[in-house]
Amino acid sequence: MSTPPPLFPQDTYNTLKYADRAKRIKVKLRRNAPGGAAFQELQLAQCQKSLDNAKAAAAQLEAENARLKKELADAKLALEVAASAVSSSSSSPSSSSPPPAKRMREMVDAQTQSEEAEAEAEAPAAAPTAASTSTSSLLPAVQKADAEVQVSRKQKSRGVP
Repeated sequence: MSTPPPLFPQDTYNTLKYADRAKRIKVKLRRNAPGGAAFQELQLAQCQKSLDNAKAAAAQLEAENARLKKELADAKLALEVAASAVSSSSSSPSSSSPPPAKRMREMVDAQTQSEEAEAEAEAPAAAPTAASTSTSSLLPAVQKADAEVQVSRKQKSRGVP
């Protein structure tokens, strides 16, 4: 044991006070792990954003699919009308039938009206199905994101970190 020099008693006293304070410091270790409420909120917001983006993309693809189906139906109808017009004009032309262009327009209008009626009838039951080729690849991602959002909400309501 050494004795303090008599010339600097204040420095020695301050050093001993500092050592006593340092000895009383207790370290509380905490793991910096994701699981707090803030992290869950962030994760929930990300899942919700992902779900919204996937739903928007699915709706856009369904609209495009409907538009393309209509164009295809119109093109098929026009082809059928043109083929029937050619076959009827090559046989005996009748003066009582309307001109082919007018007949074609009437048939296209009738087809469009029937497709619109079918679309309105199917509108309430318009849920994404696996048979839909344009949205079938997005459906699992949408379902997964929706499930994650529901799990996060349940955990938050229970108070699970």
